[in-house]
Amino acid sequence: MKRFEIYIIALMAVLSSCSDFLDREPYGELSEDNFYQNKDQAVYAANACYKTLQTLNGFWATGVQIFGDLCSDDCTQNGSIDASYARASFDPGDNYLVTGSFVNAYTGIARCNIGIEKVSNMPDDKISSEDRNRISAEMRFIRGYWYYHLIRLYGDVPILLTQVNLKDEAALHPARSSVDEVYEKVIVPDLTFAAQHLPSSYGSEDAPRATSGAAYAFLSAAYLYRQDYANAIKAGEEVVKLADEGVYELLADMESIYMETNEYNKESIFEASFSKDQQNWKTRYFGTVEGGFCRGEIYTTHFNPTANLRDAYALIDGNPIGKDVNSLYDAAAYWKNRDPRFDITFYTPLDVSTHRTTGEPLVYSMDWLLNKEGGVDFQKNTLWYGPNETNVGLNNILMRYAEVLLNLAEAYIQTGDFQTGAKYINQIRTRARNYALAHPDKYIPAGLPESKVLPDITISGKEDGMEKLRYERRVEFAGEDVRGYDLRRWNIEESTWAKVQGFTWDKKMSLLPIPNTEISKNPNLKPQNPGY
Repeated sequence: MKRFEIYIIALMAVLSSCSDFLDREPYGELSEDNFYQNKDQAVYAANACYKTLQTLNGFWATGVQIFGDLCSDDCTQNGSIDASYARASFDPGDNYLVTGSFVNAYTGIARCNIGIEKVSNMPDDKISSEDRNRISAEMRFIRGYWYYHLIRLYGDVPILLTQVNLKDEAALHPARSSVDEVYEKVIVPDLTFAAQHLPSSYGSEDAPRATSGAAYAFLSAAYLYRQDYANAIKAGEEVVKLADEGVYELLADMESIYMETNEYNKESIFEASFSKDQQNWKTRYFGTVEGGFCRGEIYTTHFNPTANLRDAYALIDGNPIGKDVNSLYDAAAYWKNRDPRFDITFYTPLDVSTHRTTGEPLVYSMDWLLNKEGGVDFQKNTLWYGPNETNVGLNNILMRYAEVLLNLAEAYIQTGDFQTGAKYINQIRTRARNYALAHPDKYIPAGLPESKVLPDITISGKEDGMEKLRYERRVEFAGEDVRGYDLRRWNIEESTWAKVQGFTWDKKMSLLPIPNTEISKNPNLKPQNPGY
């Protein structure tokens, strides 16, 4: 990490301006000597930490998360970027996505380390203990998230929790710590501290800030990834308690979850904030530019849905298309009579917009399809600002309540509590069913009784439960940077991702390599991940 010089520039980054809700500068002339003198400046330091979440990788399109979609059976891998990235057919020292994800994470961690250290040491005459703990908790939440992000990508990584003294050679060249150590020394204590000291909600002005619910949600997800199911349940149930108190809910209007006009909604637990003047790579047009359909965050050679994902969505009666007992499937109009999440995830002729020039209804046409191989194009996270605008301000949802419920379902299934596991899966299915019933002309064929619309599931055993859980997670989170991490956690990449993409599986693909450029600067980052 350039001998971790990122620590030297981190304070300068703290003093730089931030966008959107972060655009609140403390008053007065700023310098290293007079910073951290009051609550406003402590808040500003936390804002600088939030800003780092806008770039989770080294890609020019800051809003794109990439790895969880690309490294899975959900997205085709024929483009110039994704083929090498997803199949690990690159030089670890040259791939900018691999290097960028690593360096950007430690840049974010550096900001957090400085802020945590400085704010924690602010005396009582400059800040109250309550504010000191809350602001420190925000930064510890972000640092915990960064380490959770890192271990899922790279496995063992260096632990850095303090500002580096440039005279300390050991600190300048840290060795990698095991994943278990990262959990025990950073992820769990940081997220636990955040859960204990953050409020459950804020006013609208501070809606983007981390909450106790966000900390519990990521803590539950981290425990699940570690297969510590008891603690995953414990943390996840804290989020359910907040939902019972009205803090969170599953939105009835499923499509509204992803709209810019509905950011920070009650299903969204934590988002990376963007403003309209920031590039977030979500403007590719369908039809005529004057019309208004937008291609979304999917480039023509990257991130296209696979035919396997398209065909994974059940019919409206809950049966797979290969088991069409009610004669609902039409191969020529495969978007009809499907789980309504099919229509919400992809553009289909069921989508109607308003022509931006004429004001007349504009119906999506399959003639506009760009992804000929997969047969569908992603609709999630799409915006249209106009023919000459390429920057958009749609936030990245990093955690929503639906994921907490399905994380809980998985943990309960793994511990043998199939009834509770089914209960949480059925909450997700009930929302989808009710959405279909609210739009019967779009989703429900004549003559199909309501009792057969996405009926509740029951679970007969662990294998049965996991099969039903995997379906629900896939169709609920397609295109949301989730699937690849799920496949890795379940250890089924070879039978899913590789099988669909048609390449020979190599276990090295379960982790990215530590960038060779970083190893050359810090030999203590060795050994390299196996296979690279």
